[in-house]
Amino acid sequence: MAENTLLHTEHLSKKFGEQFILKDISLDVKKSEVVVIIGPSGCGKSTFLRCISPSRRIIRRAETAHRHDTRSHHEAGNHAFR
Repeated sequence: MAENTLLHTEHLSKKFGEQFILKDISLDVKKSEVVVIIGPSGCGKSTFLRCISPSRRIIRRAETAHRHDTRSHHEAGNHAFR
């Protein structure tokens, strides 16, 4: 992977049941590049973005922490996740 690469994915695949939603997606995005993801409804654009999103782990941790906290959002300091 090159030093100026911001995003690198190789052979990314995602299945729901037996149906491939994404299959063998490879992508390199370098600094200063603009990337546009286009396609018809239901082709996997949002699924792809969820797969590569670094915030996905942060959101899951916050949801897990919230499930175990019985205080209100404000008291727990989670008012940003309402």
